[in-house]
Amino acid sequence: MKHLLLDTHTAIWFFNGSPNLSATAKQAILNPDNQINISVVSVWELVVKINVGKLKFSGGVAGFMELIDSNGFRLLNLPSGIY
Repeated sequence: MKHLLLDTHTAIWFFNGSPNLSATAKQAILNPDNQINISVVSVWELVVKINVGKLKFSGGVAGFMELIDSNGFRLLNLPSGIY
């Protein structure tokens, strides 16, 4: 099993079905043998971009969180001791 960490853009492109996501990346994300991880920092980045009007995401932050869950992705928290 590979553990993959999606950056914010990759997660957004995957969830939106964007052509910006390469076929190789999409295949790796869809591979059931891989554990897909998304950092809580990506959620924070999404909140900031939505609030300043630089991004619209269907369903907003709640929709993003639902997609993480419904796709079986793991949301990674910040490790203790770094803040």
